[in-house]
Formats: sequence, structure tokens, C-alpha cells
Amino acid sequence: MGWGTNFLADVYLSHQTFRTKDELLNAIAECEENIKIIREKLCMYAVSSPKEIVDPYINEEDRFDTESRIDIIQSEVNDNLSYLEELIRELQKLEMFLEMLEDNPDKNIMDFYPYKNEKE
Repeated sequence: MGWGTNFLADVYLSHQTFRTKDELLNAIAECEENIKIIREKLCMYAVSSPKEIVDPYINEEDRFDTESRIDIIQSEVNDNLSYLEELIRELQKLEMFLEMLEDNPDKNIMDFYPYKNEKE
């Protein structure tokens, strides 16, 4: 038997509700797809020259200004890294919810649905 730290966490999925396990699985798949897209973008930045990346977005007067190109790329990479971090945290929460449901077959996903008493 291993050793470690055990704790309980109260996790909140902001602006997300799930009526079925399939809805939860679809949210996980969507999150994984978005992570894949961001990773591909970051790989593209890594293997491309600044001119290949920036030219479609840069003003004509800044076309030959290397500093402007680098600033644009740095901003894009930072935005993508922030979004990637957000997606990874969201995926972790969704997977924790799924794991809790699978570990507790007596619990129904609708037990967590906040509007279960309202008529559609």
C-alpha cells in the first residue's frame, strides 16, 4: 500500500450543467480537442519564422520591423499559453466529476443538476 496526502475538494464547474453522462463526455472531448488545437498552434510558432507567422497581421509600415513581429508573436504565444492553462484546469475538473460518478454508481448525474425541479 502506498502513502500520500488525502484530502477532499469542493470543485465548482462554473456555468456548466450536465443532465447525462454523455453531455459530460462531450464536454471532456471538446476540451481535449481545444487543447490539441492550442498545442498545434504553439508547435507552429516553434517551427516557423517570424515573417511566416506575422505577415498577414502586420501593418504595412511595420512590415520590416523585427521588433514589431516579435511583439506580435510573443503576445499570441502568451494568449495561447494562458488559454491552454485554463483548458487544462477545466479538463481536470471535468475528469474529476466523471471519476466521482464512476466511483459512486449509486449517485445519479441529475443529483447535481441545479434545475432538476423545473419543467422544461
